[in-house]
Amino acid sequence: MDKTKVLLIDDQLLFISQISSKLAALGLEVESQMPNSNGLLEKAAQSSLVLINLGFAGEKALELVRALRKDWPELPIIGYCGHEEKELMESGLAAGASAVVPNSQITLNTKKVIGPFLHIG
Repeated sequence: MDKTKVLLIDDQLLFISQISSKLAALGLEVESQMPNSNGLLEKAAQSSLVLINLGFAGEKALELVRALRKDWPELPIIGYCGHEEKELMESGLAAGASAVVPNSQITLNTKKVIGPFLHIG
């Protein structure tokens, strides 16, 4: 059986490293991509979940969430950003993210955040 694949879109190597190791420990396959990488939409189509840092490049992250939601309405998309960025959190949800959480939650409580979307306990 194939591992469940998570597409991680972030431009900060520290978050990529922390989140990737947590996901791998849960037995998930992780593909991390920089936000400006080619083929992100195609890679999302092959994934069970997308994690995206909403804090990169202003509106570009939200545009990517909108494009993902348009092409794959059922794909779970979890955005994350600084806990003080309430407006960005709301914008992420309005753009179509399934959930938006503070950076600390995606790194400290990874299983709790993604569990409901991937049905892992």
